[in-house]
Amino acid sequence: MAEAPVDLPSGDSRWYRTDFQVASPMGGFKLPGADLLTPEGRATAAASYVALIKEAGIEVFAVTDHNSTAMLEEVRTAARTAGLVMFPGMELSTGTGSDGVHLLLLGDPDADIQQLTNEWMKAADFSKDHPAFNDQGQHLPSHRSMIDILDSLPEDTLAIAPHILTENGVASGDSIKESSIKWRCLHHDRLEAVDVGAPNGKSESGFNSKFRARELDNFPAVHRMAYVSTSDAYSPEQLERHTWVRMHKPDLASLRQALLDHEARIFCDWDTRLAGDPDGVKHAYVRSIRLEGLSTSSSTLEVEFDPRITVVIGSRGSGKSTIIQGLRALYGGDTNLPESVHQESARYQEEVFRDATITSSFVESLSSAEDTATWQLASGTQTALDHSLINVRVVSQKELFERTSGDRPGTQSPSANMLALVDEALDDDQVSVELVARGVDVTSVRVDQFAEELHDRRRRFTEASALRLETEAKLAGRKKVEDDLAEVNRKLAALDDEEEKKKLTSAQAVLTDKAGILRYSSKADELATTLEQIVQPERPNLTTDAGAHFFAPLEQLAERASSAVADLVTEIRRVTGAARAGLDSETDEFAKTIAAAEAVKTAYEARLAELGVDLSQYGALGVEKVAFTDELATLDDLAKQQPKQVEDEAAAWAAINELFAQRRSARDSFTELVSSRTPGLRFSVDAHADHASWRQAIHTELGFRQGDHVDSLLSVAEWIWGASLDLDTRLARSQVWRDALLSNDYTPLSDAHLSSSFVSRLKQATETVRIGLATLSADDALDMRFLKEGNDPADERSWQTVTDGSPGQRSAAMLAFTLSYGDSPLVLDQPEDDLDSALVSELIVTQFRKARWKRQLIVVTHEANIPVNTDAEVVVVLENAEGQLRIMKREGEVTTGPIDNPEVRKSIQELLEGGVRAFVNRERRYDNELSKYRIDVGMLARRRSGDS
Repeated sequence: MAEAPVDLPSGDSRWYRTDFQVASPMGGFKLPGADLLTPEGRATAAASYVALIKEAGIEVFAVTDHNSTAMLEEVRTAARTAGLVMFPGMELSTGTGSDGVHLLLLGDPDADIQQLTNEWMKAADFSKDHPAFNDQGQHLPSHRSMIDILDSLPEDTLAIAPHILTENGVASGDSIKESSIKWRCLHHDRLEAVDVGAPNGKSESGFNSKFRARELDNFPAVHRMAYVSTSDAYSPEQLERHTWVRMHKPDLASLRQALLDHEARIFCDWDTRLAGDPDGVKHAYVRSIRLEGLSTSSSTLEVEFDPRITVVIGSRGSGKSTIIQGLRALYGGDTNLPESVHQESARYQEEVFRDATITSSFVESLSSAEDTATWQLASGTQTALDHSLINVRVVSQKELFERTSGDRPGTQSPSANMLALVDEALDDDQVSVELVARGVDVTSVRVDQFAEELHDRRRRFTEASALRLETEAKLAGRKKVEDDLAEVNRKLAALDDEEEKKKLTSAQAVLTDKAGILRYSSKADELATTLEQIVQPERPNLTTDAGAHFFAPLEQLAERASSAVADLVTEIRRVTGAARAGLDSETDEFAKTIAAAEAVKTAYEARLAELGVDLSQYGALGVEKVAFTDELATLDDLAKQQPKQVEDEAAAWAAINELFAQRRSARDSFTELVSSRTPGLRFSVDAHADHASWRQAIHTELGFRQGDHVDSLLSVAEWIWGASLDLDTRLARSQVWRDALLSNDYTPLSDAHLSSSFVSRLKQATETVRIGLATLSADDALDMRFLKEGNDPADERSWQTVTDGSPGQRSAAMLAFTLSYGDSPLVLDQPEDDLDSALVSELIVTQFRKARWKRQLIVVTHEANIPVNTDAEVVVVLENAEGQLRIMKREGEVTTGPIDNPEVRKSIQELLEGGVRAFVNRERRYDNELSKYRIDVGMLARRRSGDS
């Protein structure tokens, strides 16, 4: 899918499609029929020429004729009219090498062209004795070397070496040698970029390939030099090669900044990192935030963010924390936080955002759909168009430190805090895609889905256990039912006369059949009543012929079923009515049999009355006999169902274990992914080793007061889930614990050393509570280790558990972890805290520069290295102006933009560098390190010394 173009914040930098080397019509660019002899003709030709450049998609270009600037004024005017920017330029052939090498000189788009021309001609030492052109009008090389020309260039000139790998290029592998003139030219301070040509599309090898790949150790310049791509076009068809350059605005200062930070700001058209328009963005990002009604500001604070890197700076109390907390409130970033950080966030919302309305626009990934979210303390976050909120991760350095320090009792507190981060990462769409590609099923392990699925599986286990326990309790009473039936039979036998027993038994059988028939008839009537209550499903409102045609068979089936049910009800009513009528008939044979049986029973009762036997007792015994017989039949059915109930309960528990195993697999795979990207980190996940939350859940469910039964809970937790146990032992002992809860017999837990009072509380708990406790399991424990600086990763002693590290080591490890995954926006609050400057440069700056291409970064900082060396697309400078939190204003303009913006640079120097004077003093003290040439030569000398 193509990347979506982005509306950038005002004052932001953007990418310009640029060509640094185009000939003018006066310099040989083919423009048939052009009149170049008159001012009017040259103006017309310049307009046509610029139109061709614009048609080729070029926005910024440099006109670089050999030794001449003859047509630059006309071209600049035409470019401005067409909305393009022209850098005035000139191409020189220097005296370096046998045939000379070429050099491009560029000035500012608004510079005085005649003054530039004079300065460039002077640097080349063109004169009457050393003319720029021969008598035939052909350009001539300067007699001066490239080094001499570079040394003589004015400060307002930028130098680029074109086609340097060709035969006459300054870096031609055939002629350049270490410490040669060409080598020194390439490493000159004033040479700011080179055109290394485009790869030929085949598998290259040798000097040119290594040069393009920056793999030549004896050429230190390749590691810091900007590579550009130029067309050197002399016709419209040649306007193909170009360079993407990110600038605040197309001028010499911004271009210099871009070349200084070429890794973040320069893309040659052949660069493998380039995919379409670099201004396009695929990932989700926050576009802006607006905070109104703050208790700390009398005005509304509104900030726009760049889709890549935005750095927010300002003095204390200027609103930086307000931005962080506002984003956290809006996008729900206060879940799963360490307790101290969560309390701080909640307190900030209560105190600062009590009456605030916070709004933020955001853009979804891929679809680029935009929506606006609004937050208020009472109602939370709502979106205007009902889009789901994008996932925004808000991280403070305090949070990262707390996650490795722990904020509650127990050795596994840091593990739980870090696992919360891991589980949060599993919610990231990009992480899910990568894990699925590795064959990991993440469907049920995202935080919300996992909670829902676990709740459902625990419910199924609870139902299965309750049913199995109910069956066991009923079957346990079978012996009593059998004894009761035997006692009834004994009493009945004592009341029966042996001579009449057979007649009475036969009569009772008939009467029992009659009672059974009547009961069955009544049940059949109840069935008919139930069937009558069945309502045919309401027909859906189908709006298409295709839907109606597809639905027809279902509708016909429902109609047939409804008709069949109605017929069945009628038939049941008829048959049951006929049965009851038959029993009362004088002609039906079975009715006659019943009548005879009733006569026998009546005669027998009369005889018993004559004998003084209690007739009511005899009838009750008969009823009891039937009831006990039916109950035994029911128990027989339950005994048949019992094995299936046991299987269902076991399957329900296995499903719970399977879900935990799936999450553990996802956690393992994710931490392996992080380790592969951050070799200095290692992880291990210990299954069911963190029992803190398990103990807390039991404590809560049993209604214990603070401090009650702590020892017993810890004792049983260590017995089941102890760190020294393997997984099989933990699972086996958890089964013993579960069986004890379900049976309410705690004798098998004698080795767990439970107090009698704790056991008593367990026994007093309801069956529902005990089943609930049985569904609980200890969480996994995560161990994160980092490689100690300068150590061998193959040596296990080189790895240190993060919780044992210094504050700086912990923070560095956690920050590296946080930056290693996902593509959702990441908001960082003072990530440099606890880190020394070396770690800031090596870790934060390096990671931020890589991350900008796949995710948005919003950073609040007091460290100058972050906005400057990450080359942030936007730096926002905040201030507190008499109680108003706002973007700082200088000269009436808000101070926001890239470091190309002089006011932004001035703010960075004042706020983060201690002021311009302090910055200049440090620069003077470090002067011996500032020359790129001296650095490069020194580096090569050290390498040679080491080699020898």
